[in-house]
Amino acid sequence: MQVQDLKNYGKSGCELTSSSSKELEKRTSKAARKIVSKHLGFLGMLRLMFHFAKERRRMLKQDLSSLREKGMTNERFITKEIERLAFISALSRIFSKEKALQISNEIVKVVAPEVFLHVFPSREDYMKFDDPFDAFRKYILGMVEGDERTGCRQGEIAENTNDAIQTDVTYCAFYEIAKQLSMEEACLLHCYAHDAGFQGGSETSEIAFKMTGNLVEGASRCDLRFERVRNE
Repeated sequence: MQVQDLKNYGKSGCELTSSSSKELEKRTSKAARKIVSKHLGFLGMLRLMFHFAKERRRMLKQDLSSLREKGMTNERFITKEIERLAFISALSRIFSKEKALQISNEIVKVVAPEVFLHVFPSREDYMKFDDPFDAFRKYILGMVEGDERTGCRQGEIAENTNDAIQTDVTYCAFYEIAKQLSMEEACLLHCYAHDAGFQGGSETSEIAFKMTGNLVEGASRCDLRFERVRNE
């Protein structure tokens, strides 16, 4: 097997997050509704649906030409991100912004591992290679190329060695959409998804994920770092 044969090799992060199957979307939506209804109840859910529809309509009117100038043509991704932000905004109409983000993070912790298992190769896939970390490193390089090609993310490879790969992202379509809609803090949920997904999803026991800074909180880049774990 070649690294290029692994599931979704070369696709961007934006393509992956917007390519869930209908079955996966049903399962994750059901899990999300269960968490939200625990906080809202029946009448609260009706209020949420009303605010969501209103926020979705408003956000879809936003001029996002800056994304397209960067090469983004994936309209499904843009719509999915708008709907995600509209949901969080709708929650904040019922609760405080902090409470809305807290509930959304609860959803991320439950949903992200399953989504990552769906879109990324499994641990078993990587273990078929003589060097699982090297296969993972090459897979990440393919994703970085996909990000650049599709206008999803831009940056540079800060480190690419036998024991680590780090990508420093200086432009991110996820963050750009949130920023254009004045919902920058909601983009942190993508950072939480990386933590939840790589801890509970496709990461192998030979790989550790770290991120020390992000654009949302004022850093000059999001430093996505993967390191080889040497088991003594």
